[in-house]
Formats: sequence, structure tokens, C-alpha cells
Amino acid sequence: MASSASSDNPTRARSVSSIERLKLIQTLNKLPEGQFEELLVALNPPGGIVPKTSAAQGNRTSALLQWVESPAGRGLAELQELLSLLLNDPH
Repeated sequence: MASSASSDNPTRARSVSSIERLKLIQTLNKLPEGQFEELLVALNPPGGIVPKTSAAQGNRTSALLQWVESPAGRGLAELQELLSLLLNDPH
């Protein structure tokens, strides 16, 4: 009996609308390099998943989202929570 990711991890089961997804992509693409790196450190994707800083931000965002949404990733809810904390931190 195979179990789905949604039954194993309710956080990962949360889906977003196309509009929410576009807003998320736009927000990630607009992040300054330092904040994007903070987000990567917090999420801790395996090495080689997200291209280096020399790559276009859009490519880095796409790779991050693919990993976050994969079975091995952290899930969109965690990404959105971390992003919210990052953007609301006055440091």
C-alpha cells in the first residue's frame, strides 16, 4: 500500500493558486542576493540543487521551487513561512 506525500506530511500537501505561485516567484526573484542566500541557508537544500550566485536569479528561484515541491524538499508552506519571516525582519 503506497502512501502519498500529502498523507505523510500535511504541510507539504498545501497547494497554492496560480496567482499565489506567480507572486511567490516574483518575490523570490526580487530578493537581494543576501536575503536569497539567507533563505537558502535556512532551507538547507542539498549542494548542487540551486545554481551558484553567478546564475540568473530566475534560474535560482526555479531550481529552489522545484526542490521545495519535490518529495525531498521542505514544502511550499515552510518556504512561505521563512520568506515571511525574512521580509518582516528589520535587520
